[in-house]
Amino acid sequence: MNAHDLIRSQLRLSLFVLDRYLRDLSEDELLMRPTPQANHAAWQLGHLIESHTRQLSALGARPAELSTEFTAAHVRANAGCDDRGVFRWTKQEYLRMLADLHEAADALLARLRADELDAAAPEALRSYLPTTGDVLGMISGHEMMHAGQIAAIRRALGKPILI
Repeated sequence: MNAHDLIRSQLRLSLFVLDRYLRDLSEDELLMRPTPQANHAAWQLGHLIESHTRQLSALGARPAELSTEFTAAHVRANAGCDDRGVFRWTKQEYLRMLADLHEAADALLARLRADELDAAAPEALRSYLPTTGDVLGMISGHEMMHAGQIAAIRRALGKPILI
C-alpha cells in the first residue's frame, strides 16, 4: 500500500463510520446534545463540510461551492443554536455533501504524484498541517474525531453500539 492508497482507505473508513453512526438517527435527533455544552450532529456535519471544502479548495481541488446560507448556519457562533430552521439540511443532504467532498479529494489524489504529498501546504494551513499529505489525511482524522462525538449522542439516546 502506498500513501495514496492509505489516504483513500482512511477516507472510505471515516465516511463509512459516519454513515453507520447516523443511519438510525432521526432528523430531530441530529439536533440532540449529549450534554448541554456539546455540539449536535447537524452543526458538526456542517462544520466538517465547510472545513473540508476550504481545505480542498486551498489545495486546488474543485469541490462544490457552498451556499452562503449553509456557511452562515454552520459558523462557530451557531454551535449553540438548536433551531431546525437554521439547520434545515437533512441527514442525507449532509452525507451527500460529504461523499461529494470525498470524491473531490479522490480526484485530487489521482492528479498528485507521490512526491507532491510532501509539498508544503498552503500558508493558511501550514501551522497545523505542514504538507499536502497532512491536509488530505486530516479530512479522515477530523471526521473520525467528530464521529466519536456523534457516538456520545448515540449513547445518550440509548442507541446500540455499532462499531
